[in-house]
Amino acid sequence: AEKSGRLLPTDVWPVEGTVINTWTGGSMGPYLRQLPQYFGEPPIRDLGLLASEGRMTIPFETGTPGGVLDIWSHYFEFVPEGEIDSTKPTVLGAHELSEGRSYYLIPTTAYGLYRYHISDLVRVTGFFGRTPIVEFLGKGHRFSNMTGEKLSEYHVTKAMDAVAKRVPLPVTAYSVAPIWDEKQSYYGLFLEEADATDEATVRRFLGEFDKQLGEENIEYAAKRDSGRLGPVRAVLIPNGAWARWDRERLSQTGGSPEQYKHPCLIGDLKFRDTMSVLREVS
Repeated sequence: AEKSGRLLPTDVWPVEGTVINTWTGGSMGPYLRQLPQYFGEPPIRDLGLLASEGRMTIPFETGTPGGVLDIWSHYFEFVPEGEIDSTKPTVLGAHELSEGRSYYLIPTTAYGLYRYHISDLVRVTGFFGRTPIVEFLGKGHRFSNMTGEKLSEYHVTKAMDAVAKRVPLPVTAYSVAPIWDEKQSYYGLFLEEADATDEATVRRFLGEFDKQLGEENIEYAAKRDSGRLGPVRAVLIPNGAWARWDRERLSQTGGSPEQYKHPCLIGDLKFRDTMSVLREVS
């Protein structure tokens, strides 16, 4: 610290011989891009899809969120994404999956959970022999639907990941939430004030993000084209607000900090009223 005037992980642990073991799928994209300033660029190996209910996948490669389905530990069934709300959905075994398709994972575990719906949406990215390689997309119960846009957390995180590569906005934490307006409802991108100091960059980011949401979700694009939805606005909140919100939510829901997942889409129409909003940028 005396030598360089700072103390970062890369000052203590050299890149050579270091491996970062963390989740890389779902909503992790913007956060992963912040790691090099602290750790340099060592290999990043995904933890795999796992939960309190059990381990679902085993990662075999670096730089990918995909892991081989852990068929030795549990029995897995899958419901196609579009059929999860059906009264008689198609239910597939691991040997019946198709590459590039998305499914809800339904495990029967070695510990007694039978056909347990954990709301995890996964996508098949390939096969290891005949065993599917799947990556976690997001929690399927996180969605919002004000005007028929059927926006999911997966749409939000994928759009955010794409735009963050094009527009240099330092997003440290965020959530998107619907905001009802009698004239024209819209979605708010809730950011802390420190992440939005350059208003010109914020406006550029909003335009790209709004467009990308339409590319990820044609229903969102249709509602924007028809004027039923207005463009995304940045809703600025005080610095540190997200850390406080996450701590309060964790204390209410229980569980451990390492299991907690910050929601990137909050479907509550009254969410804005619960936050200390400084201002909006449109």
